[in-house]
Amino acid sequence: MSQGYLTFAINNDNVDYVRLAYLQALSIKATQKNNQYAVVVKSLDHVDKKYQEVFDHIIELPNTTSKFDHEYRALSLSPFKETIKVEADILFTRSIDHWWNYFDNDVIVTNHVMTYYDKLYSDRSQRGLFDNNNLPDVYSGLVFFRYSRFAVGFFNLVRDIYLNWAWFRDSYLKNCRYEYPVTDEVYAIACKILGTNLTTSTADFPTFVHMKPAGQNLHDNKPWFEQVYVEKNQNDLTVGFFRQYLPFHYVDKTFASEELIASYERRI
Repeated sequence: MSQGYLTFAINNDNVDYVRLAYLQALSIKATQKNNQYAVVVKSLDHVDKKYQEVFDHIIELPNTTSKFDHEYRALSLSPFKETIKVEADILFTRSIDHWWNYFDNDVIVTNHVMTYYDKLYSDRSQRGLFDNNNLPDVYSGLVFFRYSRFAVGFFNLVRDIYLNWAWFRDSYLKNCRYEYPVTDEVYAIACKILGTNLTTSTADFPTFVHMKPAGQNLHDNKPWFEQVYVEKNQNDLTVGFFRQYLPFHYVDKTFASEELIASYERRI
């Protein structure tokens, strides 16, 4: 069965997401035996030649009306029968090949994330809508799905929520003032509507380290990597003297330095 990783790398005026996807692909190639990688881009013109040599599949995005409504296309665009969809600013530091054997639902959305010091990420400062509306506590940064009738239904519902956001927002969320859909909330509404438990599996994964400063007991007035010790040695990443074993959502895009990219280029 074909399996692989998929990310959306849709550049904007502030961030070169294709560059971040390149770093992610390098980290996957360096750490995973199962390392097929697909990237969705606005245009092939955004993909440098050296990136093309690392990406296994490059997919041009069909016309889209906003910066996030492409998310519902993940199933239809993925070239794999089983897919781990990840945000482009997630780095892989250790093999997670064994995860594939334990994914026991057709769709599994991450329902908990971790600190860099291996504790449950417990900050709720940005989760008020989830707590106040009894939504499943999902994190769309890492989602597993396999092509199936159920997955088609799930992503069709995600599409409907994106395209009819105002109606779903007002029907399912109290005190929500978001003018545009936010991916975590969209996935949570879809999970709630379907009434099935898409946010757990028989294992403790999927999960990832989430480096938003508020949940890491760090200040948000400067980059997290200027507040804690960071060491990169071959594939190993150490943060605050803790070796990182989970997919690592570094959040601050400036962490993806040329030096970091070069360290992975030397490994493959």
